[in-house]
Amino acid sequence: MLNTKITLTLTVVYALTLGVTYLALESIRLDEQLNYDLVEEDPDRNEESTPRSFVLPATPAVAFTQETKSNSDADRAKLVANCIVALRARGFEIVRDIEQFNVPLVKALLSTQRRAGITETGKLDNRTTAYLGCSNAQ
Repeated sequence: MLNTKITLTLTVVYALTLGVTYLALESIRLDEQLNYDLVEEDPDRNEESTPRSFVLPATPAVAFTQETKSNSDADRAKLVANCIVALRARGFEIVRDIEQFNVPLVKALLSTQRRAGITETGKLDNRTTAYLGCSNAQ
C-alpha cells in the first residue's frame, strides 16, 4: 500500500515536471519565432550594407575618440614596420612584421638596447626608436 502511494506520487511529480518543461520550451520557441518575425518584417532591407549589429557611436566625442584610436593604431603599426626594417638592416632576422608575440623582435630590441646603453625593456620605447632612427617623424 505504501509503495503504491510512493509510486503514484513519483509518477505525478514526473508528469508535472515533463509538462512544465514542455511549456517552458514552447515559450522559448515562441519568443525565438517572434524575434525572427521582427527581423523579417522589412524584406527590402539590405543586411549587407548596414548590418543590424553595427552600432553608431553615442556622441560625436565617442566617434572622435574611436577615430583617434584607429589613427594611433595605424601610426604604431607604421612605426613598428619602420623599426623592423632598421633592425633587419643591422643584421637581425625578423620574419614577422608585427609587434605582438614576436620573439625575434624582442631579442633584437634587447640586444640593440644593451649595445646602445639603453635600459633593456625589449619594447619600442622613445629612446630605442630614436637610436634606431625609425620614428614616424622622419
